[in-house]
Amino acid sequence: MLDGSGGVFLTLLTESYAVRALLGSLAAVGLATLAVSTGMVRSGLARRLLILGPVLTAVAASITAVRANAGFLPSVGWGGSAPSLSFEALQGLTAAGLGVDLLLVLYGTVVGTLVLRRVFGMVTVRRVLARASRPARNSGLMRMTRKLSRKMGIPTPQVLLLRRCPGGAFTVGTLHPIVAVDPQLLRQLDDRELEGLLAHELAHIRRRDNLLWLGVGIARDLSFFLPPMHLAARWLRLEQEESADELAS
Repeated sequence: MLDGSGGVFLTLLTESYAVRALLGSLAAVGLATLAVSTGMVRSGLARRLLILGPVLTAVAASITAVRANAGFLPSVGWGGSAPSLSFEALQGLTAAGLGVDLLLVLYGTVVGTLVLRRVFGMVTVRRVLARASRPARNSGLMRMTRKLSRKMGIPTPQVLLLRRCPGGAFTVGTLHPIVAVDPQLLRQLDDRELEGLLAHELAHIRRRDNLLWLGVGIARDLSFFLPPMHLAARWLRLEQEESADELAS
């Protein structure tokens, strides 16, 4: 840090949210890696909690930072005798009266872009589903869906037939989930294969995977500068697919 009439200063505050969250999430990733590699984790719930460790740590760091009135991001800036530019977190104006929180502006710009991209993706999916058709109520697809839904203890979701469906089938929605299936794929599957496909998608609904994925995705967007958050999101996606297969079987 250079002080005086002018110069550059860089202050890395360990009490800031960013630093606390980074250190905590790195520790959580290390703990999860050690627990999985040594076979300490056996239950699905424990595995999920370990995967969510970096996310939970980041949330805890933000809560403690607010309670301690700590900075949100490290302080970076340019000092001088003239009105200075200050990047002090969460302060739009500095003591000099004309400072600009450029680091926070940059953070807000990136987060805004990520959130808009997420919203655009959701709108795109809805537009694609608008072109889908409903299967007949008494079709084999719907009879099997109702049967599996009863076994899993969930309400029968809406099922749509979507041509060129990505992956052959997928589930979207949180409060009112929708299962989309490619009609061409249905013609290629026998009853047992179709049952496995539907059971996998219904397992995502039973486990509320879409709701959890949305929450983790938003947390990742807000903490995009934390590499462990991106790793946790990747781990969670793999865990959801593997656990859905286990529940379906």
